[in-house]
Amino acid sequence: MRASLIKKADRMVIKLGTGVLTDARNHPDLNQMETLVSQLVALRKLGKEIVIVSSGAVGAGMGSMGWEQRPGTLADLQACAAVGQTRL
Repeated sequence: MRASLIKKADRMVIKLGTGVLTDARNHPDLNQMETLVSQLVALRKLGKEIVIVSSGAVGAGMGSMGWEQRPGTLADLQACAAVGQTRL
């Protein structure tokens, strides 16, 4: 079914979250990103319009800041997101 949906679609919205964009240490997973880019290029070559939505900024920021557990306060979450967004 997924293949038939992809074939029919002109535009695709793809959400890439922390689990996809970061490794076990909460650092950007460059190998995974390279694989994703290759797949997105293939879809573009098929004429698909791709919209990417990312929610991995907090996770990437946690790795940069050396935090192993997700922060509990809004200020800490915002700090992680600010640091992580630049890494993504």
